[in-house]
Amino acid sequence: MIDNLPYYTKDITSIKNAYSNNLLEFIKNEELVNKKTGEIYYCHKRKYLNLTFVFLLDNNLNHTKLTVRGSIHKLFNVGVHNANNFNFNDFKTTLNKFSKDFSIDLSKCILLPPEYGLNQFLNEFSNYDAKEIVFNTICEQRKTFQENPQGVKTSLISGSLKSEVRIKVYVKSVDQTEYCENTLRIELQEKKMRGLNKLGIIYVSDLLVLKNQIHLLERYVDYVKKLVIFDYTMKVSTRNKQYLQFIKLNNLTYWRKLIKDCKEGKEYYTKYNDEVKLLNELSNKHGTNLLSNLVQQSEKQYFKNLDLCSFLTYKRIKKPKNARVRKTKNASLYKTCMPCNLTDGLIINKYSKLFNNEKKVCSITGLDISMQREDSFLLSHTGLKYLYNYNRKLFEEVKQRHLYKKYKNADHQIQIKEIAHCIRDKRRRQLIKYPPHQTHFYELTELNIYNRLV
Repeated sequence: MIDNLPYYTKDITSIKNAYSNNLLEFIKNEELVNKKTGEIYYCHKRKYLNLTFVFLLDNNLNHTKLTVRGSIHKLFNVGVHNANNFNFNDFKTTLNKFSKDFSIDLSKCILLPPEYGLNQFLNEFSNYDAKEIVFNTICEQRKTFQENPQGVKTSLISGSLKSEVRIKVYVKSVDQTEYCENTLRIELQEKKMRGLNKLGIIYVSDLLVLKNQIHLLERYVDYVKKLVIFDYTMKVSTRNKQYLQFIKLNNLTYWRKLIKDCKEGKEYYTKYNDEVKLLNELSNKHGTNLLSNLVQQSEKQYFKNLDLCSFLTYKRIKKPKNARVRKTKNASLYKTCMPCNLTDGLIINKYSKLFNNEKKVCSITGLDISMQREDSFLLSHTGLKYLYNYNRKLFEEVKQRHLYKKYKNADHQIQIKEIAHCIRDKRRRQLIKYPPHQTHFYELTELNIYNRLV
C-alpha cells in the first residue's frame, strides 16, 4: 500500500485552512530569492506528527502553494512507525480524517511521485530469513542494487536518481525491532509521475478509487517479478552437472560484468535473460523457488489489503501416494487465497479489464480486437487466428480487402502473416500522409464495411 505520499496544492482556500490550523507546530520561516527572476518569496515550514507542511508566500505575503510530505502509513500509527500491515480501509480512513482535520480538498491536491509497497512477515508463511534475501538480491531489469544508505547492508535500492522507478529492498525488522520481527519490505519509489498519470492517477483523491489501487497492484507485482534474487536455500551437489552454473550465478561480480558486456556488445544482448531463466530453473529444481513464493505472497497480501479475496487456513499434510487423507497434530500451517465474486477467478493482469467496458477497435479495419494484448491498436496475428477459428466469414471479408493478390492461394498461416503485414503498411502510409501532430480541417474517418458484421 501507499507509504510516502507527497503532494501539493494551489487552492488558496485549502492553504489558508491548513495554515491557520492549531494542530501545526512551528519549525521555521525563511526569506528566499528566486534565482531566475530575483524576486523575494517566503517559505514557512510547519509540522504535524510525521508530516511536513511547506507554505510558499509571495513578496506580499499572499499564499501561493502548499506542499505536504510524509508517510501516510506512519500517520495511521500516530507518526510512530510503519512496520505493521496497512490495508485499503485504513488508508481511506486516515486520508479522509486528515482532509477533515485540516479542511483540505484532496481533489485539488496534485500528487508528487509516491512510494508504495508491502511488509512481508516471513514467519507467517515460510522459514525464509529477511537478511539473507536482501544479501542475495542482485539486480532488477539490468540495474544493479546499491546500499541505501551507504554502508547499510540490510537496505538496497536499484537504479540511479535518473531512473523513473527505483526498487527498495530492505529488512524492516532491523529499522524498527520493537514493532516487527523478520519482516521484509519491497517498495517501489516513483521518481516521475509520467507512468501513474497514464493510468489516470493525478490527484490524491484518485487513490481512494479501488480501480486505481488495482493499477498500483499490477504495477507493483510486475516490478517484483523482474527482480533477480539468488535462492540461498538451493543445495547442489559438487557432482551435479549444474554445480559450476550454481557457483557462477552466485557471484555478484559475474552479474555486473554480464550486464556491462551485454550493453557494450561483448555478449549477445539477451544472454542476461537466458541467465535469469537458468537461475529460476535452478531455484525451482534445487531450492524452494524463492522469488516465485515472494511474488505469490505479495499478490495474496495485496489482495487481502484491498479486500478483494478471503484467506482460508489449512493444515499441510505429508502423505504417501494413494494414502488416506488425515490431519496430523503438528502439521505446519499455510495460507491459500480464494478469489471473491468481484475477481471471478481472473488472473491479476486481467483485473483492470473488469472496470473497462470500452470496446477496443482496430484503427484500420474497425474490428473488435479485445482478444489481443491491452496495448494493441491494430488487428494482428492473434486477432486474425481468432477470426479464422471462430468467425470464418469475417476472416474471408478481411482477407478479401487486406491480402495481396499473390497470396490468395497460399496457406492460411502465410495469409494471416501477410494480412497483418498489409494492415501495418496501411497504418504507416496513413501516418505519413496525415501526421498526428498536424492540424486537420476534417475528421479522418474511413467508411467501414464491417460495421454490419461486428
